[in-house]
Amino acid sequence: MRLWWELALKFLLVGIVAELVLPQVGRVNWAQAMWVALVVTVVAYALGDRLALPAWGNAGAVLVDFVLALALFSTTPLLAPGSRLDLGGALVAAGALAIMEILYHQYLMRRPQAS
Repeated sequence: MRLWWELALKFLLVGIVAELVLPQVGRVNWAQAMWVALVVTVVAYALGDRLALPAWGNAGAVLVDFVLALALFSTTPLLAPGSRLDLGGALVAAGALAIMEILYHQYLMRRPQAS
C-alpha cells in the first residue's frame, strides 16, 4: 500500500510540474505532459527514490532525479509525438522538478519505515 501511495503522490507532483512548465517552455499539450510525467515518475521513483535516496541521501537523489528528468524531458518529442521541447526547455523543466524532489524526498525520509 505504501508503494502505491508514494507513486501516486509522486505522479501528482511530477504531473503538476510537467503541466505548469512544459507548455511554457515548449509545445506540449496536456495529454503529452501527463504521458511524459508518467514515464518520469516511474523511472525517477525506481532509480532516484528507491536506490539513490537510501544510498546517497537527499542531495544525491536530487542530482540523480535531475539527470534522469533532463534525459527524459529531452526525449519528449520521442515519447509524445507532435510535441516540441528543446534542451533549454528540458533544463528548465528538470530544474523545476529537482526543486519539487527536494521536498518529496524530505517527506519520504520522515515517513516511518514499513516493517
